Amino acid sequence: MPFWAAVPRRMQLEERVVRLRGLRGQDPLLLTLFDSSDDEHIDVLVIPPEADAAFAERVLNLAGGVGSVEPPGRIFEVAAALVGKTA
Repeated sequence: MPFWAAVPRRMQLEERVVRLRGLRGQDPLLLTLFDSSDDEHIDVLVIPPEADAAFAERVLNLAGGVGSVEPPGRIFEVAAALVGKTA
């Protein structure tokens, strides 16, 4: 996956071992975290570190809305269109 650098399959986090895996078809703007049984998961929207603060804030507001089901690319498009406008 060219978007992300290669990572180890496992890493130590304090007293726990965390397994890392990726899916080729997954949107590179999402990071999916699973519980240890793989029964529950949460999707985390990745905002590039070079994004400016106003854009990042708009992305977070849009993504964190109740019932938000927009794909990451669409959230980024809307956030880009809203930067510079008052809420």
